[in-house]
Amino acid sequence: MAIRCPGQDVRFWKPKDIFEIRCPYCGTTIEFWKDDPMRHCPDCDQMVSNPRIDLGCARWCKYAEECLGSMPEAMVADAPVIDRLTALLDKQLTGQAARRERAQAMRSLAETLMAVEGGDPCVVKASALLAGVLLPEQETPEASPLDDPQALLEEAGIATPLAQEISSVVEGVLGDQPPESLEGRVVWDTVQLQRLAMLRDADRLLPGSAEDILPTIRTRSGKLMARQYGG
Repeated sequence: MAIRCPGQDVRFWKPKDIFEIRCPYCGTTIEFWKDDPMRHCPDCDQMVSNPRIDLGCARWCKYAEECLGSMPEAMVADAPVIDRLTALLDKQLTGQAARRERAQAMRSLAETLMAVEGGDPCVVKASALLAGVLLPEQETPEASPLDDPQALLEEAGIATPLAQEISSVVEGVLGDQPPESLEGRVVWDTVQLQRLAMLRDADRLLPGSAEDILPTIRTRSGKLMARQYGG
């Protein structure tokens, strides 16, 4: 009998381990199994990231390649750091489920953009998580939910120079000066797309909003998504 990863044995799966999401490029429904890192959309054929994937086991499990295929090494290497950062954010954001969910949604969206555009996974994912937490829910100024984002990054195990780079990306994407780095452009587009999604979810998205924002989008993948988000 062939030996395989216990996590792949569907006999032990729960209903939530097979789920559906909407393609951020075209809106088509995509079915994911919990161990699918990414899937091609059956309609537009774009590569879409699994928003619930857990790569933590890939650093030690001998069945990792069987489960996950040939994932880029950097994607696997940064998994523990991102997991620690997520746990620290969850601890600081007790009672703020909406912020936590938005941060995870932006991380997944950034991963999908990064699958096409490229970039350092640690910088992109950490920046997207922090931007998701810090993105204002309203147009009026509000107090920051995090005391010291850079200290949080370093506590998660991110070296100071990289933490400074991530902090710079986050500051840029939430301000009026888009970062010039590839990672900054990916996260910038993630923020713009999230703002469109927030307007849509609040029934405040005006006709033509997506077209208006297109000139500010920095990546080809982001422009494709913006047209869908604007619906």
